[in-house]
Amino acid sequence: MIRYLPVVLVLVACKKPPEAPAELDELSRYLYGSWGAEDAAEREVGIANLITFMADVDLNGNVQDRSWELTPITEAELWDINWPQERNPADVLGVSVARETDFEPADHAGLQILADQLELEPSASAYTRRFVEVSDPSCFVDGSCDPLFTENDVTRQNALISVDFVLYKDFRWVETENGDALFARSYVDQVWEGNSGSSRINQSYSCDLWIPDGQGGGFRYQTLWSESDTAGSDAVTIAVLKSSIDNILETGDEVLAAAR
Repeated sequence: MIRYLPVVLVLVACKKPPEAPAELDELSRYLYGSWGAEDAAEREVGIANLITFMADVDLNGNVQDRSWELTPITEAELWDINWPQERNPADVLGVSVARETDFEPADHAGLQILADQLELEPSASAYTRRFVEVSDPSCFVDGSCDPLFTENDVTRQNALISVDFVLYKDFRWVETENGDALFARSYVDQVWEGNSGSSRINQSYSCDLWIPDGQGGGFRYQTLWSESDTAGSDAVTIAVLKSSIDNILETGDEVLAAAR
């Protein structure tokens, strides 16, 4: 007798690919929150959308044409870090700046593993980096230790503020169609009082991205959400932050060019 065995259909649920915003303001917040995500695809799709957006931006133009004001970051994006719980993220000012770079992310990574970061930070008078989980951070450049966690003793000085603080800054690699991008996020975990007057840093959250173009260069994109007590108005603070960020981006290329 022929026996007919029942056919059992096994349904395999396919995981829906992550989606990222296309609009820059929302995308910038998404990218910050994606740094610590377990699924690398969340970062990859976000960076892919950033590359698409920047294709229409003159990355060598006037800084006003390649910088943006951002709406405040939210608690949702701060899900995996320690941040000053007594402060309200809705009170931060947000800015971002993009700029072309003549160097690959790996070249920039070679600078980020230096203990002395002062040469790369023109608005600081002191900037010393400690590496949390590795004694020799050179392993990060080739991806053999990834991510890389750092603690930084910083004295930040500009037209509005002078303050000593500890900045936490984390780095990782993210795949793109043109090679690996370098992706960093930073934050402070407490309020830091200023060195004089009533200035202080209440909150600070930033993302740095070094995106390759597959031809030996690419672009950088840095975001900053911060709340500080300063003597300047919001408009003045935003202008100073944009200029300061652009100066940092330019300085990175200048240091690499001088080392050639």
